[in-house]
Amino acid sequence: MKKMKARLSYVLTIGCVLYLFVTTEGVATNSSAQLPVSSGTPEVVMWSTPSCVYCKKARTYFKAKKFTWREINVSGQGIGVPVIFVCDRRMDGWNPQRFERLLAQCR
Repeated sequence: MKKMKARLSYVLTIGCVLYLFVTTEGVATNSSAQLPVSSGTPEVVMWSTPSCVYCKKARTYFKAKKFTWREINVSGQGIGVPVIFVCDRRMDGWNPQRFERLLAQCR
């Protein structure tokens, strides 16, 4: 069962990434994400929905820390949010301490 869940997660991730390459619809960036990212700055991507409470908490945290991130609106996709990728490492849900640990591993 674990292998099946892992494969399904992998397939969904690949499918969403391919979707992004095919269309730009559903992709939103915060204003600071439009600034050039300096080398050494970890890439952060958050899959979210406008009504997600934990997505809002993550956005508030990112803004307070003046952090650059890219946000993908996955409304209607049937996946749990937020899903946050930090340097290609996946984090389900929002936990500031776990985010900081993942961020530290990128640097």
